[in-house]
Amino acid sequence: MSYQSQAALRRDPDLQARVAMCAAQEAKSKIADVFADLALTSPDSAAGLLMPSLITEPGWDAWSSSADIQDAEILSGVQAVWTAVSDLYADSLAGGL
Repeated sequence: MSYQSQAALRRDPDLQARVAMCAAQEAKSKIADVFADLALTSPDSAAGLLMPSLITEPGWDAWSSSADIQDAEILSGVQAVWTAVSDLYADSLAGGL
């Protein structure tokens, strides 16, 4: 997928909203996670942090528009990148970045 295509997906408001809701739902099972707190209190902010990693995951180059992306694929992608994004977020809060 080209950077242009990735950027278009990242700017897609419908996809951002779906990722935000997925993050909020996923956060319910990760209460001890500081990133989960963000996802529950500000899902749009969490989605903004998840999106760059999510849309560069293998397989995300198969879609030409966000309308083609199923909820199960969003959930799988969020679960795949959650730990890395959460760790980076926690490090940034601790002054590690």
